[in-house]
Amino acid sequence: MAEETRVASAPGCNAVKIRDDLAALCSDALEPPVRADIEIEDFEGAQVVVGTVPEMDVAAKPCFVKTRGMAGGSYTRGGDGDRLLTDYEIFLLHSNRGQPLDDHSIIEDAQIGDLNQDAIGRLLRRVREREPQAFDGVSDETALVRLGVLRATPDGPRVTLAGLITLSQFTQQHFPQLCVTFVAVPATRKDEIPEGAPRFTDNATIRGPVPQMVEETVRVILRNTRRAGHVRGLGREDVGDYPVEALREAVTNALAHRDYSPLARGTQVQVELYVDRLVVRSPGGLFGTSHPTTSERKASPPRATAISSRFLVTCTYPAPTRSLRITEAAASRTCLRVYGGRSSRFRASIAD
Repeated sequence: MAEETRVASAPGCNAVKIRDDLAALCSDALEPPVRADIEIEDFEGAQVVVGTVPEMDVAAKPCFVKTRGMAGGSYTRGGDGDRLLTDYEIFLLHSNRGQPLDDHSIIEDAQIGDLNQDAIGRLLRRVREREPQAFDGVSDETALVRLGVLRATPDGPRVTLAGLITLSQFTQQHFPQLCVTFVAVPATRKDEIPEGAPRFTDNATIRGPVPQMVEETVRVILRNTRRAGHVRGLGREDVGDYPVEALREAVTNALAHRDYSPLARGTQVQVELYVDRLVVRSPGGLFGTSHPTTSERKASPPRATAISSRFLVTCTYPAPTRSLRITEAAASRTCLRVYGGRSSRFRASIAD
């Protein structure tokens, strides 16, 4: 078609040859082959080649140009151009082919002595109360292996990433960037801050095992948000900009479902508080066939069905007001935004 002549048929157009060449390109030049539905349609006295390309199964992505290889021939569409996929994007596509087990990996330089023995004791007492058929009557070591905190090897039990991030005394000894960063921005956007004004009103780096980071992050958010007193009957109720339960859920999900693969261990969970919203960014992409713009999803493998692949089964840590219990399994890696205001109404959405 020639757009400069009111979308008319281009001179010398051979619809049959174009159809056959396109079919050969899809079949022979791409890996895996693309089985496109290619037809010739009549349009205003001319022939038009129409190609319909179905989305490739998640287990087969990425599709790439054979002659360029996967690293140099995998593209995504951006605007009106093709953008080469990064190594990390290709890695995420490969991860979606099956159950990620990065949390199950052994940390070579970690020792059992790096774990918090008090936290281990609380964990074992709790699981033996809740699941005596699995944990009662077995040694502590066996119980920790079943929970995924340790992994059996010919040289004895070794600490897993799961055990390190949930039960260690100081996770960042081994992975300095597996932490949470917080910043409070006095505007709706970072680029809207007036010249000469403070770039932020508060910032913090929260470290420690996951349960402690959850509780401390929530405390940091609350100290930077407003609370109003409402009279309810004979009493008074303090209501904040954001429900504490929503904050705890957002931060817990960000840490529990982040990408713990080696390529992502240098990236923190980022919490940004603006005057009109709270943004929680978690490294990684959406698992399987989930898409940020729709709640519909195709059938995809669950991310953590086996107990050995869970990095958080039941982990209890003392907190100022109550114990924090996390029962999240690894990892659907999202960026979660929570919006709130004086009325304490909020909504959550998943973004890229």
